[in-house]
Amino acid sequence: DNGVDIEYNEISRKYDAGTSFEKKNGGEVFLRAKAVGQYTINIFASFDEGSYNKLGELVTEDRRTNFASWTLPMIFQGEGLYDKKFHFDSYGPWYQMQVQLTAEDDFGEDLSILETSIITKLDKYLSEESGQ
Repeated sequence: DNGVDIEYNEISRKYDAGTSFEKKNGGEVFLRAKAVGQYTINIFASFDEGSYNKLGELVTEDRRTNFASWTLPMIFQGEGLYDKKFHFDSYGPWYQMQVQLTAEDDFGEDLSILETSIITKLDKYLSEESGQ
């Protein structure tokens, strides 16, 4: 990238777990990335079209070989795989949510977002008649 930082910004479509009219309560966002070099990946969530809240960040390591301080045998590690879960239980019940990822190129060469998943649970309606 010839020394110029490249900004990455991704916003997911609205997620409702296939149940638009039922409240979801809490959950987590799972992020898996592959990186060569050091990146800071920030993850945000918006609930019911509200403002984005920062859930946290995933920082990758710079695993590239530094030729200034090398010793034999040299091991070229290069890319690394990174997983992290971001919990959003504290934001209360919601109907729809969106996830936003931003990445800052600290000292990186290549970044791939391999997976972004949302895991949640439903607050089931209990009927007064049936109790179910």
